[in-house]
Amino acid sequence: MGKMKVGFDIGGSSMKVAAVQGNGFRVETVRLPEKLVDENGITMPNAFTQFLKQTVKELRLPHGPAALALPANQVICRLVNMPKMNTEQLMMNLPYEFADFIQGAAEQYHCDYAVCEAAEGDAEEGIPMMAAVAAKERLAEYVQMFAQAGFRLKTILPQEMALVNLTQARQGGQSEYFFVDLGQQRTRITAIWRDRVQATRQIALGGLNLDMAVADELGFADVIVFGSSETGTGHRGMHSALENVYEAIVGALYLEGGLEAAAGFVDATLIPRMSADLALEPENPKSALQERLQEDGITPTYELVDTQGPPHDRTFVAEVFAGEQGLATGVGRTKKEAESQAAKSALARLGELLGSLMPDGRSSEQARAEKAQKAAEKAQRKAAKAARQASRDAGAAEGRNGAQGAQADGLQ
Repeated sequence: MGKMKVGFDIGGSSMKVAAVQGNGFRVETVRLPEKLVDENGITMPNAFTQFLKQTVKELRLPHGPAALALPANQVICRLVNMPKMNTEQLMMNLPYEFADFIQGAAEQYHCDYAVCEAAEGDAEEGIPMMAAVAAKERLAEYVQMFAQAGFRLKTILPQEMALVNLTQARQGGQSEYFFVDLGQQRTRITAIWRDRVQATRQIALGGLNLDMAVADELGFADVIVFGSSETGTGHRGMHSALENVYEAIVGALYLEGGLEAAAGFVDATLIPRMSADLALEPENPKSALQERLQEDGITPTYELVDTQGPPHDRTFVAEVFAGEQGLATGVGRTKKEAESQAAKSALARLGELLGSLMPDGRSSEQARAEKAQKAAEKAQRKAAKAARQASRDAGAAEGRNGAQGAQADGLQ
């Protein structure tokens, strides 16, 4: 049999491990210890390394090269259209495509890209590509943690690009896919078209909703038998177990009764807990707020205004500002979560705030008009620069041709 290939996908409450060997394929889901991961990433690197070693032993995974799908909150991945340029110029210019999303110097971040096939609607003069940026320090931390557990991370890529690679490897000619990633509290939906990510959405519905659907309506919580590892833990694994039971029921209904039976079960137990409003929540409230405010020339800032609770159980309160004006506050178990909640609250009341946010008396419409005019002027300057460069290239080529002609005349 061929050498086994291993990949890891770290979520908020569990880690997925995929192992491929020859024609065989298996996926394991391992529950993460509490407080090992939060919105900022892995909180205890040494503890994660030990957890990884234990997982490798239990799953009998081989050491060696491996792949890691970066969590969505550790990397920014988006579809961009770049002017035609060489690789060196592209790597110099890519960080500026993420200037609104990253903090600190561009040298602190690593950028990468994958060129997409041209499609209808793409700019004629540009190159469509999926581009990503991640902090070099965070990437180095992952490399070190996995190395200490016996793995050499040969591939590190965003979850979105892992999904693109998955669809590209499939046969059959299908060009459009939708992926649903069910988390503990939220569900992430990713739309893939050919070799690019078309859209991502996050809804406030996750495994906990499945827990309630299974436990409250079907009563399965009373008949789940836990092993000895759960003794004395207060059944911490109940949430994960209920999610697995729900998925197993859906799968069994599909195998026994077909799609109609499975869909009917989901319609009866889960759909009533959903609404269209759940899909309106932005995937990243801070990025969404920044994009919205920068349309009016404003960059939001965040300030930690209060810390509550004992050191082992902190609650943080953050406030988001536009200039000197406070927009909203948010509360969370981490600073990042508090800032995210503040941004979410600010987005909710943004419409009533826009009239008073401009620091110099301009209206929102005036600011947008000025921004559009500046963008048009920038495009004109870029076009003029490209025309001058093309003229110089043509002149240089003509000079070379003349010199070659003179040389040929001399040789005759």
